[in-house]
Amino acid sequence: MGELKAGSIAFIGAGPGAADLITVRGLRLLKQAEVVIHDALPGDELLSEVSPGAVLVAVGKRCGSHSTTQAEIHLLLVEHAKAGRKVVRLKGGDPGIFGRLGEETEHLDLYGIPWQIVPGVTAAVASGATAGFPLTHRGITTAVTFLTAHCADGRTQDLRPFVASGATLCLYMGAKTLPATALSLVESGMCPSTPVALISKASQPGETVKFVELRSLADGTIDVSVLPTPLLAVVGEVVRLGIPEDVRASIQQVV
Repeated sequence: MGELKAGSIAFIGAGPGAADLITVRGLRLLKQAEVVIHDALPGDELLSEVSPGAVLVAVGKRCGSHSTTQAEIHLLLVEHAKAGRKVVRLKGGDPGIFGRLGEETEHLDLYGIPWQIVPGVTAAVASGATAGFPLTHRGITTAVTFLTAHCADGRTQDLRPFVASGATLCLYMGAKTLPATALSLVESGMCPSTPVALISKASQPGETVKFVELRSLADGTIDVSVLPTPLLAVVGEVVRLGIPEDVRASIQQVV
């Protein structure tokens, strides 16, 4: 697990963006790579750690603009591994959280290509840390749910079970659909005054945290489109632990 062998692939979680939030193992394997196929989130500082002779291949997807199709990524992985190269597939956050990890490993298995996974700090955990609150807290919530607004088959998720669970909800990749998701949460029984933390660019330069009430997202009072991406929304009473004392009484407007 500590070495990257020729003809194999390491799926490495780069973390939420800050170069020093990658794991020690992840950084060690990254430096061994001959080919790095990376998403949009890992920044120049982290990519500068790659060996000078390594090939960097950007395949990032951001806000619906896909630079490389998933099928093309599969082909790249197989091509470089079959050529006997040491390959790193560098993904933002944790590779197993909305990172299409399963699709890529299943494809590699068809060709008998060995692979390993190095976990990373996922965006939800980093966002809570940036905003100054835990995702669980005794007496408030004992569960966390990671949700994405994007379903591959175009389905609209039934949010009622998630609302009924009382879990902290971490909404990924939903900047465009967040108002509709917020409305659906209210219609599914969530209290309109539930606090929401909108965290942009967690751990990166320009990171911002905005606290609002769920109702202000659902009714369009808050214009989410002006917030920088990547954006993650955390919904739940545990968010109140991060709200500054002087604005805790009313968070109906962005603060």
